[in-house]
Order: sequence, then structure tokens, then C-alpha cells
Amino acid sequence: MNVKRMRGFTLIELLVVIAIIAVLIALLLPAVQQAREAARRSQCKNNLKQLGLALHNYHDTFTRFPQLVFGTEAAAGANQWGSEWRGNSVHLMLLPYCDQAPVYNQYDLNRFWDADQGGNRNRTLGGTKIATFICPTDPTQSTANTGGNNYGVSTGPNFGWEADMTRNVGLVHRRMSNNMASITDGTSNTIGFSEIVKGDNNNGSFSIVKGDYVRNIALTALTPVKPTRAQLETYGASCLAGQADHRSSGGLSWSSPMMDDTGVNTIVTPNWRFPNCHECAGCGEGDARGVWATRSYHVGGVQTLMVDGAVRFISENIDFNTFQSIGSSNQNDTPGEF
Repeated sequence: MNVKRMRGFTLIELLVVIAIIAVLIALLLPAVQQAREAARRSQCKNNLKQLGLALHNYHDTFTRFPQLVFGTEAAAGANQWGSEWRGNSVHLMLLPYCDQAPVYNQYDLNRFWDADQGGNRNRTLGGTKIATFICPTDPTQSTANTGGNNYGVSTGPNFGWEADMTRNVGLVHRRMSNNMASITDGTSNTIGFSEIVKGDNNNGSFSIVKGDYVRNIALTALTPVKPTRAQLETYGASCLAGQADHRSSGGLSWSSPMMDDTGVNTIVTPNWRFPNCHECAGCGEGDARGVWATRSYHVGGVQTLMVDGAVRFISENIDFNTFQSIGSSNQNDTPGEF
């Protein structure tokens, strides 16, 4: 009697099949990751378009753009220069134009952004996650009671947290508002918002990629508007050497007006190889002059909103002088192609 044997896989055949599947997965995974990043990058671009619409609607309402800081507890008699670090942010003022009027209407604009006592809920409200303010490519999750923010409004090629009115060279200034007529370099050639990254709120470790900023590095050797590349490289090296005194809280609070949370300046090109850095020893929340670079987790550059409402992806390899020029609004710049 003949018995027909059923043939199975040999060990070699099984290993070949496994190897083929592994190769297919290796080929497919990058394509899937690229497709996901393309979708995230598209959403990030969309967020900036929404901010552009909000910016223009704000201008239509008030005939000027918002300034970097609003209010310093006027009702408590402290509405004076020097306490701006506890004022309210551009992002807060744009909430009604980002379909977030219910959040905005609960704020007490006469109180500090971080006030959370005596029935005031400003800090708690600032912990609200606003999708328009978050780039989905940034993997850092904002911590409890922090809303998170990935888009900084541009002060131009100055030191950012500027008190000097003569250095009002970008879209916004700490103590002044601008309007369309102020943008003499042209709205299509002037940066409005650009990306920042969220810190991990862990001061025990230092990371340039995560936007950690170094404190207490003097700016005395730098030209205050449009510093040279050589000046900034020297300054950046000093900042890197001083990393022991740093903070990791950038981008955590969209209601804070300080540079680490809601601002950028354009004195260095995107994804600068040195850390963000400021001159003040005691300032722990970015309320000091310094380098506040635009950064992102997108490969090769950052998404950027121009004042005319267009969103451009700007390469981290952009010419240094060109980037400073498109950051300024009133310096008679002719940046050319970028």
C-alpha cells in the first residue's frame, strides 16, 4: 500500500520567506513614515495659515497688529514697563480669530497670564490645548497645566525681548504695535510667525534640538540689529560653553508673552547649531534679550508664515543675510529669492 506523504516547508525555505518579508517591511516602513510626516507637515502648514488669517482679522478689527506683550495687571496698579513678563501673549489676543472665543472670554486681561488665585483662572485656562498652536511633528508632549505652542511671532533681526523703541524692526515689538503701513519692506518679504520646538521641562538634561536655552551670556559684543555671522558664531560658542545654566521650558505656555514660549527673532538661520541663549542671569522664563532661533522637527528647515498670509518652507541652509532681511519689516531690504 502506497502512502502519499504531505510535503511541508524546509527550514531553508522558511528562512528565505522570513527574509523576503523582512526586506519588504524594510522597504515599506520608510515610505509609511514619509507619508505620515507629509501629512503632519501639511497640518503644520495649515496651522500657520490659520494664524495668518487670525492676524489679518485682528488687524481689520484694530487697524494694527498685536504687540508682543499686552497688559501687566493694570487693575492692581502695576501697569508699567518692567513687568511685561507677566503680561499676555499675541497668541492669547488671537484666540477669538482662531475659533477659540470661549477660552478668550474667560480670561481676565487685567491680570497676569500666570495668575491662578482669588477666583482668577488665567494659568488654568492657559493649559488648554489649542490644536492651531501645535505642530504634530513635534514629539514632545506638553506637561500638565501647560497648553504648549510651536509657533513664535517674529520680532525681526534684533535681540527679541527689546525695550529700545528704535529697534522695532520686525512684525512685533515688546512695547509697540505696528500696522500694514509699518511693513515698508513688503508683507510678502516679512516673516510673521515661524516654528519653535517645545521643551521637555527637564532642566536636568540639556538639548539644543529640544530648544533648551542658556542664561547669563552677555550680549555686549553684538550689534543690536542684524549682528554679523562672525559675532553670532562667537556668541553661540559662549552659549554652548555655558549650558550648565539652562532652562528646558520653552514652548510650554501659549499664554506667556516671553520669547521662549511665543516669540522668535531672526538674527540666526533656522535650526541654529548653537543653543538659544539670553543675557540675564536671574531670568528663568525667556524674558531677556538674546538669540531665540526658529526651530522644528521637520527635516531641513522650518514652516514660516509671511505677513501677507503665505506659508513658506524655509531651508536651514538659507543665506544668513537673506534670512535676517526677511525677518525685518522696515529696513529697506531687497532679499531676492528665498
